[in-house]
Formats: sequence, C-alpha cells, structure tokens
Amino acid sequence: SDTLMLGVRQALPAWGTRAARARVADEDAANAREAARGRRLDVIAQVRRAFAEYARADGEMALHREHAGLTSKLVDLARQNYQTGRGTQQEVLRLSLELSRLHADLARIEQERLSSSALLNALMGRAPEAALGPAAALVPPDAPPARDMLEKELDRNRVEIVSAARTIRRDEAALDLRRREARTPAFMIGLDYWYMPMNHEKHGYGAMVSMTLPWLGGRRGDEIEQNERGLRADAKALQATRSAARFELFDAAVRVQAAQQHFAILDRDLLPQAQHSYEAAEAAYAVGQGDAVGLLDSLRSLLQVRVERIRALAHLHTTLADLDRAAGREVAS
Repeated sequence: SDTLMLGVRQALPAWGTRAARARVADEDAANAREAARGRRLDVIAQVRRAFAEYARADGEMALHREHAGLTSKLVDLARQNYQTGRGTQQEVLRLSLELSRLHADLARIEQERLSSSALLNALMGRAPEAALGPAAALVPPDAPPARDMLEKELDRNRVEIVSAARTIRRDEAALDLRRREARTPAFMIGLDYWYMPMNHEKHGYGAMVSMTLPWLGGRRGDEIEQNERGLRADAKALQATRSAARFELFDAAVRVQAAQQHFAILDRDLLPQAQHSYEAAEAAYAVGQGDAVGLLDSLRSLLQVRVERIRALAHLHTTLADLDRAAGREVAS
C-alpha cells in the first residue's frame, strides 16, 4: 500500500449534557425498580386474598362437618323420641332432610376450596392440583394505621405516585439535555498518523478539530418544545395519579372500617345469642318439651351465624390486603 493511516478521535459533548444523560438514565433505572416493587405488591395482595378465601372455605367445611355431626345426633334423638311416642315421624324426616342439605353444601364448599387452593398454587409457581395442607385458622387482625397517617406517607409509598414523580424528573433532565445541546456546541478532536513507504518523507502527522453549530436550523427548537409539552402533560398526570390514589386509599379504609364493624357485631352479639338459643332448644327437645321445627330453626341460625362470622373474618383480611396495596405498604400477612 502507498499509504497507511492511523487516527484517533475523541468527541467532547456539550457542557453538562453527560450529567443530564446520566440523570435521565438514573430515573429510568429507578422507574424500572419501582415497576418491580409494584408487581411484588400486587402479588403479595393476591396471595393474601387467595389465602383468605382458602382459609374461609376450609373453615366453612369444618363448620358444616361439625353441624352435620350435630344434626346426625339430633336425627338419632328424634328417632328415639318417635319410638317412645314423644315425637313424630315428620320430625325425623325434617332432620334427615337437613342432614342431606348439609352434605350437599359440603360438595359446593369443597369446589370453592379446590379453586382457591389452585390459585394459591399458581401464585407459588406450583401445579394447580398440588396438595395443600389445612389452612391456619383465621384470627382477627390487628387494627391498621389510621388513614391520615397512611395518606401522609402516600407520596413516598405508592408506586404509581413515585413513578409519576420520577417521570417528571426524567423529563426535566431530558429538557435540560435538549437545551444544552441547542445552545452549546459539541467538539471533536483527533490525531492522525501517516506512513508512506514510497515517499521520501515516510512519516506524516496531522491534527483536527471540529465543532457543531447547534444554532443553525429549527430541529433543536422543535425538540425542546416537544419536551416541554411532555413535561406539562406528565405534571398533570401526576396530579391525576395522586387524586386516584387518595380515592383508592379512602375507599379501602372505609371498606376496612365496615368489615371491622360487621365482624364485631357477629362475633360479639349474634354468635353468643345463636349459641344460647340452640343450647336451650336442644335441652328442651331432649326432655320432650320442644319440637323439631324449633330445634331445626335454632340449629340453622347457629350455622348461619358461624358461617357469616368466618366469611366476615375472611372479608376483613381481604379488605386489609386491599388497604395495604392502596397505601403502597409491603406488609407480609
């Protein structure tokens, strides 16, 4: 070859643009981390809801089996009364019918239990039919923090608000980058070396300096205007996200309060009353002073209240999971 040339070039971006690009990249990375945290909070809330449903179905099955055992004993007692002339065949038939109804309810609850266990298995990455042991009994949870305290921490904890705020900071960094590129030139410097074996002067050297002219043309101005519009739109989006998050927090807190009151009435008032009513009816029927209709009504009332109680407790756990998700709290249950 007549000439061999080797050269190096170094770009010198406009002053401050590298820092602006770094801020854009930092906010993008932080938004990705927030998206992962949001997905984690969603999964935690799903698991808590699924477990509450699984525990509810498991508890209902235990209640129906217990009441089936009680009803079976009442059927035997009704037969004894019928044989001794203190009861009627109709009483035996009505109690037997109630026992069959309980067995039918067990089949329905078993299906609900299998569906909730399949969802739990899916959330754990297991096969839907994988075996799950009996659920731990649901207990009344501790009272959540006050809504005003959760609202004060909403901007810091809620993923959607944090992401929207970071998007604004990213847009501000991108706008700063565009403005710097529009008013500050970028440079490039270089060094060259030539080797020319056929010439008398075999070695040659050169240097170069180039500069951009960002003031020429309107492209930079259009880019700045586009970024400014995007920044204004994201600011409005942040306001809308805050409003939606506050509504979701308020709605979740109201539902938790209603669930707490509902469970307290069932647990404190209705359940003891139903229990006492059934015990009195059972004692009267055992000595021949009552009838099967009254005993059956009291037994049904007791079962209904016990079932409503466990459903109310499961609903309370579900609403608490919704409240923690609305507040952006990562609480394991």
